[in-house]
Order: sequence, then structure tokens, then C-alpha cells
Amino acid sequence: SIFFKGQHETAKSLLYTFIAEMEYAIGDFPRCQEAARMVLAYEINPASKIDAFRALFDALDVQGNGNEAVHIALQFLHKFNKSFLEDANKLQMLSEFINTRNKIVTLPDEELINLPEILDDEKANDLKVISAFCTMAPINRNEFLFHFSILHVIKLSLQYGVAAISTYAFGNFGTLLASMGHFHEAFRFGNVALRMLERFHVPPNVQAHTIAVIHGGCQHWGKNIKESLQPLMKAYETGKTVGDIKCSWMCAYNYLVGSLESGVKLSQVEIDIRVFCKGLDDMSPRNAVRIMITSLWQKVLNLMGDGDPLQLIGRAMTKSQLDTVVKCGTLFLASAQLSLAYHFDALKVAEQLCELLEANERAICWHFTVYQILMYSCLTYLRLSDTMSNYRYKLKALKILRKLENWYQDGNVNCSSIVPLLRGEYMVITKKKSK
Repeated sequence: SIFFKGQHETAKSLLYTFIAEMEYAIGDFPRCQEAARMVLAYEINPASKIDAFRALFDALDVQGNGNEAVHIALQFLHKFNKSFLEDANKLQMLSEFINTRNKIVTLPDEELINLPEILDDEKANDLKVISAFCTMAPINRNEFLFHFSILHVIKLSLQYGVAAISTYAFGNFGTLLASMGHFHEAFRFGNVALRMLERFHVPPNVQAHTIAVIHGGCQHWGKNIKESLQPLMKAYETGKTVGDIKCSWMCAYNYLVGSLESGVKLSQVEIDIRVFCKGLDDMSPRNAVRIMITSLWQKVLNLMGDGDPLQLIGRAMTKSQLDTVVKCGTLFLASAQLSLAYHFDALKVAEQLCELLEANERAICWHFTVYQILMYSCLTYLRLSDTMSNYRYKLKALKILRKLENWYQDGNVNCSSIVPLLRGEYMVITKKKSK
């Protein structure tokens, strides 16, 4: 407190903010928290606390303290008189989504891309604070807070003007549209966000986050997943260059999953995983997304015959790491386990995983992992129908097949190889039952 009093308060605040960001980048999270908390405690101007707040928020999340991170974020938002994240409920969020969508989808692309820039400094700070919060909400497993914060940024951008950070919100709005079943609109708003990136001098870390979102959740509704691999690699390099290791890990994860979805050989994906981990572990090995990549790595090893087929434990992942994955969330773990359960004939385990993923369909359908999840779910139900002679499984398989067929007929090229495969499997099962 003595250090922050007297002359040069602004310079001292900037110094401690810089220290917090650098300590986060090299993985010393306790020192990052210490420096960031100093700024939050003694800096008078709330707008000057934004970068320190984000560093603290990210550091807490990386260490598995997501609830504390959200609590601090809500307190910080109160300083900007923003209490919507606490006060709103699910019904209000859906109402906000409908209202926002009705306002925005009727506007031509060129009008959206060329919305006037925001001139009000206070509102510009609002955009920065809320956007900083919503970048971490998905990993904190709070989908509701994430969606509502994205909608609020869109609302402020339409009302007061756009800023560089608005590009991230427009990209995430595309993923929200996809989760609600508006796939063409998701692709459209992903492209709008990409065009907005060209308009603004967007900070490299914001640009990398935006590209990761667009190519993970929007572009695949209109283009082949393979076309997203190079942009994701570029965003990975950008995040690594500017010290945004969290973003680099996320881009690496999307790149690796996209490689699997695109038919890249398992041996090549395994090599790529090792390269990514070697490149980033030296900078920040303790990261929530690093654990996700570890589970993906072990899945690839299991499929290659290296490890217990049904357990994500082995050369890449230890038992304690698996326990950490379970704490971080079960959906991406379930998607990794599903293909293993199917390939190694653990059909009842696969059925349980299918049911879990179906119950959370809206949370996963926006991402390009949806195609593999649906394919293995359909194959699982077809095998169960064949082995247990239960028509209920056949109906479930048919429902998934019809969904993929509709996407395929609607021009989704990422279903072009999956649909014929599932049709063939369905016909084989049907003919066997008719004999």
C-alpha cells in the first residue's frame, strides 16, 4: 500500500500489471495473483484494473479455482454497476437471445461490419470487462454466464458502437446460434467477425481468441474442417508469441481435434500432440486445456494399441491427471471415451456415454467434434440393436442418421463421408433383422 501511495501511481499500477501478466505467461501463478491483487486493491481508477483483473482471473482458473475466479469477476463487474450476471435467470437469458437475434439477423452483413466505432470511454471499458470475463466462463463450466455476457457485449455494440473486442463477441454469438440450431446464421456471423478483424487494429491476443472461436464453432457449418487447421495453427503461434498461453493451448486442442476429424493418421496426430506439449509445457504446463489435450493424447495412444483400451490412463495420462479431468468437466472426457468404448466392444459403457452427451447436446453441438460424437453414437446404437434385438436402439440410431442426413442435404460437407457409412451400417442391420 505504501508503494502505491505518492507520486507515479499510474506507472506503479502499470508495472504491477505487467508483472502479473508476465508471471502468468511463465506459469508462476501465485506471483501473478500477488501482483494482480495489488493493482485491484490500490488502483483507484476501475478502468486501469482491467488487465490485472484478467491476469488474476486466468491464474485462478488455471489452478482449478474457477468458483473464486467467478466471484472476483462478479465483484469487479459491480464496480462498473453491472449486476446482470447475478440477477438474470435462464428464462431471461433466452429472452435476451431471442431479442438480440431478432435485432441483428435482419441487418445486412456490410452494415454489421461497418457499425460505428464506440466513442464513450466508459462503455468501451464495459466491453473490455465483460469480454474478459466471458473468455473464461466456458472453462469454468458456466454456460449460462458465458452466453449472457456475450449477448450483453453484442447489445452494447449495437447500442453504442463497436470496438476491437466486439469481434470476439460476434464470433461467440455465432457459436451461440449454432448451439440453438441456427447453423447457417452461425456460419454467417463467423464470417462477419472475420471481416471485422480486418477492419480494426485488433490486439494479437484478441485476434487469436476470436480466430479460435470462429474456426472451432462457426466455419465448419459452411466449410470443410480441414480449411480451419491452418488458421488455428496461426492463432496458436500468435498466442505463444504474445504470451497468451491459455489461447495457444485452446488453439492447439482445436487443431488436434480438427486433425482427427479430418482423417489425419493417428501416428501423425500423436507426433503433433508431443510437439505442442513440448513447445508449451516450458512456458505454462499447468493449464485447464493442457489436461484436455492430455486426455486426447491418451485416447490416441489407446487407439494405437498403447495402453488399457478403456481407461484413459497410461503413458500420457496418470490417475491423478484423470481425476483432474473429471473435476474440470465430463463432456470432453465422455467424447474421448466414446470412440474407445465403441471400438473395444464395451457397448454398455458406450451407451451410458451416449446418453450423457445427448443430455448435454446443446453444450456440444456447436463445436466440430459434434460429427464424430454423432457418428459413434449412431454406430453404438446400431450395434446394440443388432446384439440385443431391441428396436428402441434402432430408432435412436435412425434419429441421429436423419439429423446428419439433413445437414448433408443442406450442404454440410463434413457429413459427406459419415452419412454413407452410417447408411450402409443401418441397411446391414435392417436386412439381418428382416431375415
